[in-house]
Amino acid sequence: MKKVLIVVPDLSLPGGVANYYKTLKLDKHKEVSYFNINGGIFKNTVLRLIERNISFLFQLFKFKIVHVNPSFLKKSFLRESGLIAISLLCGKKVIVFIRGWNNDFEKEVQSNRIYNQIFKLIWCKSDLFIVLGSTFKQKVQKLGYAKKVIIETTLSEYQKTEPKSIDDSEEIHLLFISRLVKEKGVYIAIDALKLIQTHHNLSHVNLYIAGDGEIRDDLVKYVKEKNVSNCHILGSVYGKDKETLFNKSHILLFPTYYGEGLPNAILEAMGSGLPIVSRINAGIPDQVEHKINGYLTNSLEPEWYAEAIVSLLNPNTYHTISENNIIKAKNYSKDAVSSRLMDIYKQLLCLK
Repeated sequence: MKKVLIVVPDLSLPGGVANYYKTLKLDKHKEVSYFNINGGIFKNTVLRLIERNISFLFQLFKFKIVHVNPSFLKKSFLRESGLIAISLLCGKKVIVFIRGWNNDFEKEVQSNRIYNQIFKLIWCKSDLFIVLGSTFKQKVQKLGYAKKVIIETTLSEYQKTEPKSIDDSEEIHLLFISRLVKEKGVYIAIDALKLIQTHHNLSHVNLYIAGDGEIRDDLVKYVKEKNVSNCHILGSVYGKDKETLFNKSHILLFPTYYGEGLPNAILEAMGSGLPIVSRINAGIPDQVEHKINGYLTNSLEPEWYAEAIVSLLNPNTYHTISENNIIKAKNYSKDAVSSRLMDIYKQLLCLK
């Protein structure tokens, strides 16, 4: 008998949540099935909502646990509230795994009486919350959730076995990989590269920017206006090309101040043996320890990032951190993450 129903987006679509469950293949376990929240034949919003909830209700009776994967955003909050409520009314145990977090919407839930009541009367009745960092655990508890909260991770498909090394004779490749929005820190990364070249006279350092988004054309203009050399804007990379990019890179530069959960790029970089240079933001500090797995700061100043990168160019420092990251990244492997989730289900229902 199937015991766990996981609500997922269409796995053929791009996105972190879809890739996570597509990679884990939890539905290959005899106890687990996926419910595609994007499925249905209707295009009208109201009809799609009705169709989805009816389809969900019919499937629900076969299961004991419902596992939803919302982001803490208005649209996702309202959509998932309906699924959680239906599950609770049918006597199912509910796991809420919060994938992304919007700080502005958090304030709205605190101040808006209707949203606040939805959270307290529906979300707080769930049996378990899973979050991607200690900061999110504190946030859901502050909003009123009093039951168990588990901190989990996303995953890395890359699992190198040997640490990377650098020497003065080779080109150094910095990597920024993300959807291209300002708040991900891409302009800070470009400015840091410029400082490395001009203030530290390190002309052999390159920056590869992978990803796409609405500011891509602006970035091309910015690099030209600032006369930044060795800055390569690649666009989106996937599959083997993405793996090759991580393998040839030396350091992940990711000065994000975006409202997110735990960026997959962080764990993929660690699995590839790259030291991390990033910010104390979202779930990042739960996985990246300062001076152990890379360098972290609250700063948004390019000067700090330039100094951190120069420090990492010391071969001994670099090798030690690369080795630390390869060891730690074993926790992010497909098998490790899958095993932890299955254990959570078993603990919730004492499944054999």
